[in-house]
Amino acid sequence: MTQSTMDWGAVSRAVRVRSAQFGWKAKDLAHYSGLSLSTVRSIQRHDATRPRCRQTLRALSTALGFQPEHLLLIARGTTSEERRRAEKESILVRLGIIDCRLQEFVDKVVTRRPWSLPFLSGRLSDLTVIVERISTALDSNDSEDLNTPEIHIAVADLQVTAEHILECVHWLQDNPLTPTAEEPT
Repeated sequence: MTQSTMDWGAVSRAVRVRSAQFGWKAKDLAHYSGLSLSTVRSIQRHDATRPRCRQTLRALSTALGFQPEHLLLIARGTTSEERRRAEKESILVRLGIIDCRLQEFVDKVVTRRPWSLPFLSGRLSDLTVIVERISTALDSNDSEDLNTPEIHIAVADLQVTAEHILECVHWLQDNPLTPTAEEPT
């Protein structure tokens, strides 16, 4: 799809509706998205004289609480079901990346401090369970809105668990190579 056949009116409507839901004015959206006020106003007014780049749409999508590709998918004219499917896939891919990066990080620490393996393995198991909860919540959610309490709670749990893993890794980096120091709880 070329820039000229993109549905910028639909993007404009989506931005205006979501901004109104948050009670945001254009300057608020500009602040949270990192875009200029003139760019935000131009998009809200549906000033189609300039095509919008992917980075602009990603910044707006993220600031408005959508998945990063949401407004691009709207511009391309995808149906709400197609957008929902793409957003679910995006969430699951990003969760997989987080899980892999944390596993790599923990593997590096465990190589240098093998005695930390049981503790960190338990935390990684917790993380895997949370990722599965999010995946299940996404699969069982038939509505277009992915902002459900189940998903929010699971994502909050994911964040806390990931932060705990990182705190433990930092503790392990700052303490002796033997298990004599008191481990964090």
